[in-house]
Amino acid sequence: MAAMAVEGYKGLRLAVVGPLPPPSGGMANQCKQLIGLLEGEGAQVELVRTNAPYQPAWAGKLPGLRALFRLVPYLFALWRAAGRCQVMHVLANSGWAWHLFAAPAIWIARLRGTPVIVNYRGGEAQPFFAAAPRWVHRTLASASMLVVPCFAWMAAMVRTASPPSITSLPPPPCTCRSMKPGRI
Repeated sequence: MAAMAVEGYKGLRLAVVGPLPPPSGGMANQCKQLIGLLEGEGAQVELVRTNAPYQPAWAGKLPGLRALFRLVPYLFALWRAAGRCQVMHVLANSGWAWHLFAAPAIWIARLRGTPVIVNYRGGEAQPFFAAAPRWVHRTLASASMLVVPCFAWMAAMVRTASPPSITSLPPPPCTCRSMKPGRI
């Protein structure tokens, strides 16, 4: 990423992969705020939603099959975004969300030659990565950088996940009206 000739964030083409409200909550609010901050600094941000509305809407009423109506368009959106951006920023967490959303985003970005920042925001990191199969560790190791919210998480990830370059970046103070400032 250091080779990119981008002054600050101005002109940077960035894909952010993550959820948006509804439901309003931690990672969705953080994703929305991250996009606003990056755009405020001059980045060109393309969002790939992990919780996009079902298309067509009636598909949301089909248990089991509805996952395909969300996953297939998500994979196509990832492919398109990875081809247009200079960096892909993936908000990730543990469990099925890792397997269905974060891992495919990392794989597709790597296939397209796009650097990937994994912004790990979900809980249960240590037990998830401690019990994870080798391919999960290889997926994380193929990212260009791992960002975690605090030094304690950084220590846990180093012990269990063999991450790439890792840094701690606390979430910014919450600017959402529905939450108290500082709580995310």
